[in-house]
Amino acid sequence: MLFRHLALPTLAALWCLTGSAAVTAQIILPGAVLPKGTAAGEVLSLSPGKAKRKNAATGDGSTIGKPPGEELVAGRPLYLNGGASMIELARHDKGLEVKKLTLRGEQSAKPGEACEVNVALTPALTAKPAGQPAGLLRYEVELEACPFSFDILEDAVLVDSPNLTCEFKEAGCMVSAAGLWGPKASAFTPAKAKDTERARTRWEAAVRAAFRDATALAKDNNAIKQAAKEQAGFSSEREEKCRDYAGESTFGFCAARLTQARAFALRARTAQGVVVDAAE
Repeated sequence: MLFRHLALPTLAALWCLTGSAAVTAQIILPGAVLPKGTAAGEVLSLSPGKAKRKNAATGDGSTIGKPPGEELVAGRPLYLNGGASMIELARHDKGLEVKKLTLRGEQSAKPGEACEVNVALTPALTAKPAGQPAGLLRYEVELEACPFSFDILEDAVLVDSPNLTCEFKEAGCMVSAAGLWGPKASAFTPAKAKDTERARTRWEAAVRAAFRDATALAKDNNAIKQAAKEQAGFSSEREEKCRDYAGESTFGFCAARLTQARAFALRARTAQGVVVDAAE
């Protein structure tokens, strides 16, 4: 399932605790030194095999563009749920690298008390291309204490990790990297908020169209029922994953981006002739 690794206990409350100061640690990888300081393209039809070109400006909801590129996330800080954990990516050769990484969590010895790990990456940690298994550009980061992968969205990355939590033993800090990393709430102007709302409406329509294409492949009623069940559960899953994103009730950024991810995942599944997620 698209979000199967994201159902994690929220860490948002950890840095909002009163009466306890966060413990901050600097983790230096082998050979590292501490750093100083911190277009719309053409659109293709959703239906596989029918590459009917349309103008991206039409936004008719039945079309979906090329996967967002590295230029939409490189060179800008992205925050987990718009909060304290931060990652900064940079373009390198034909790929990406992690330039900065700060992870907020809770102390191993004192659960409930906040801590922070600043991972010093010099040289930067390479993010290796891993294809487009869910329709979006995916990269893998082999961070020893906390390996993870991420899919690129517009101004955001959707991070997945094989570990629900990671422990940085030297810092005595337990952290989580999984979830949506994007702008802080303070970055949303009224104009950007309206753009986000319009984008969500378009992606909602794209999801419906992609779902119709996927179910058209079904060979029996059971497959259709399973697909419908999965689709019905998407809204509640999205709400669960986005409830801790800063300013979500006002701006809806997380919901818009997870809907975008869903549209691409459905299109990729249809192209592979798959009706229901194998993880369901």
